[in-house]
Amino acid sequence: MFYISVVPAIRTPFGVDVFDYRVDDASDIQPGDLIRVPFRRRSLPALVIERAEHSKYSGKILGLNNLQPLVRFPAVLVQLLHAAAARTFCSQATVLQAWIRKVPVRTTTLYGRDYLAPTKGGRTGSPLQTKFDLTEYVVDRRERILEHARQASGRTLIITPWQNRADELAQTLNSPVLHAGVALGQAWRYWTHFVLNTNSVLVTTRLGAWLAHAADTVILDEPENDDHKQDELTPRLDARWLINSIKKLNPNLAVLKISTTPPLIETPNIDRINIPEISVPQSVIPFEPGSYSAINEINALTESKLQDAVEAGQSIVILHPIRGERARSVCRDCGWKAECAFCGFPLSQLDTQAHCGRCGRKSELPAACPACGNADLGKSRTGKSKLARQIQAQFKSAKITILDLTEWREYELEKNSLVVVTDLGLIGGYVEDIRRRERLIIAWRRLAAQIFTNQSELVIQGQAPLLDQARAWLTPEGVKTAWQKEWADRQAFNYPPANQRIKILVDGHEAKAEEIKQRLEQAADGQYSIQGPFKVLFRSSTRRPRSVLHLLPVPAAKFSAIRTVLQPLAKDTIIDLDPIAFFM
Repeated sequence: MFYISVVPAIRTPFGVDVFDYRVDDASDIQPGDLIRVPFRRRSLPALVIERAEHSKYSGKILGLNNLQPLVRFPAVLVQLLHAAAARTFCSQATVLQAWIRKVPVRTTTLYGRDYLAPTKGGRTGSPLQTKFDLTEYVVDRRERILEHARQASGRTLIITPWQNRADELAQTLNSPVLHAGVALGQAWRYWTHFVLNTNSVLVTTRLGAWLAHAADTVILDEPENDDHKQDELTPRLDARWLINSIKKLNPNLAVLKISTTPPLIETPNIDRINIPEISVPQSVIPFEPGSYSAINEINALTESKLQDAVEAGQSIVILHPIRGERARSVCRDCGWKAECAFCGFPLSQLDTQAHCGRCGRKSELPAACPACGNADLGKSRTGKSKLARQIQAQFKSAKITILDLTEWREYELEKNSLVVVTDLGLIGGYVEDIRRRERLIIAWRRLAAQIFTNQSELVIQGQAPLLDQARAWLTPEGVKTAWQKEWADRQAFNYPPANQRIKILVDGHEAKAEEIKQRLEQAADGQYSIQGPFKVLFRSSTRRPRSVLHLLPVPAAKFSAIRTVLQPLAKDTIIDLDPIAFFM
């Protein structure tokens, strides 16, 4: 008889994650085995993290007989699970549940302890023969990813930021795909097939990044993209951090990062990076007084180019990031602005209803301004729906596709198309924080690269100063200059990645946030700076108020020291060591 300590795959509070069981001697159970255990009147999958001859709970724990593993993972997964839980200030059980998700009740036992042993694959072809960790900066990322995937042998895991891109790569490679849109039972079959076969390919989003521990080669698509990070729910895991952590545990893992734009964190080494220039045919059309056409959001010169493209039979796509009828409902006379009754965020018009971009609620549109009685609430920028009607009226027989940012990511652009961007300043997203310019540069280079690889033409509208800067951002020197300025700004204001800034979210009234701040000040003992609490605006009335605290460690602070300060707060807060947005 011996004892095992297991972590069940279920969400548990911080600090509640390890449970002991007694096992008969006939069972060959080792750390890394995924088994089923009885747990609070349920049967749950659980990962064995330790085997011992004794347990301090020996008189109180359940015994397990005829125990067989569902999956036999290498023991390195136990180390990865512990590190991920420590990094996210979550229980190990919560992290495991996020990885495993669901094990089918009627699943086949998967035998063979050595099936996850390193294969002879992963290092075929140059430059993998001499280098196991490689970052390549290219314009056509898709083709480079496919080239590496076809050259590699062993288990190859491709991690990409978005579901539609994962689907497209998987279809091209004729491989399984793993993301949130895949049914749970199918997901189980896909990832177990990946780890059971010594030569296999799996394309995944951040959901499957933990499977890199079983891979010989990992290909990371667009590592500068923040969509590799979970920024809403816990555990807030980052696929990029997982890959780096697995690389430390398995130095033989071949990691290839395929990028178009260097992440800002590479700025200190920017002069040594071979940044690709993107030469895309483009017409730059600034917003100028008197230059507008009868079509809202379309410049007169842009309308002329649309007409030429229609007459030439060219495929036309208009990227217009404003959804719905119009961006806001604003009185044209007095400036009154309609706001969400639940969270106070300004309302936009989506079809025939008012829509809140913050909490997602829909409501009736006001018939008139309650302040002055004016019925015209259209003092706002035109949305995609209204623009589509105007385009249709002007170009009746033409096929012109109008997309917002989300639809653009999922759109398959035809070759030799004309792409019109109505406002360059909007393509980086709507978040107004210190990273706005960084996101815009990355999004602009990604868009230009996509148009270049599809041999298409670009018409870009925007403010004249921004358009001048954007032309430079497509060149290596322009990127270097922009990144060096961004880095200097981050240093000046103590923001990442130049300086570490930890985000601590506190749910509850301001008194609780102040109490958390006092506890943090006592634990930090004057060693770290603390800012806040800042009240999070535009929270729904059905949700508790939220505040944000920022902790700024000294530059030389080690993770173990930071964790000692923060761990006592983990049960009462949400802690994010690497925030991708500084205000929520």
